[in-house]
Amino acid sequence: MADPRACEYPPCGRAMPPGAHAARRYCSDRCALDAKAGADKARKRAKRTGPPAPPPGPILTDREYTPDELEFGKAVERFKRDRRRPFPTWSEVLQVLLALGYRKIPPGA
Repeated sequence: MADPRACEYPPCGRAMPPGAHAARRYCSDRCALDAKAGADKARKRAKRTGPPAPPPGPILTDREYTPDELEFGKAVERFKRDRRRPFPTWSEVLQVLLALGYRKIPPGA
């Protein structure tokens, strides 16, 4: 049987300081804070309901992609992976397009 005058924070288990009030549950403020943080985490875990969220990945639709769209999508994904940037800027997207060989056609050409 556990010592009734031991700290209630399980990892601690130290004896209460001499002269501690009988209703005191933790040996120090640190143990009290750690116990509260652990209870908050357990409460948040209990609130989660329903199926887990799907893993992040490409968004697939019903439509078929053209070869040019697939090439562009793969080039952007490669850029993001190589540069470790999940959200490229528009300037970076333009760099990807230029690297694929796209050029602006002058008006009337």
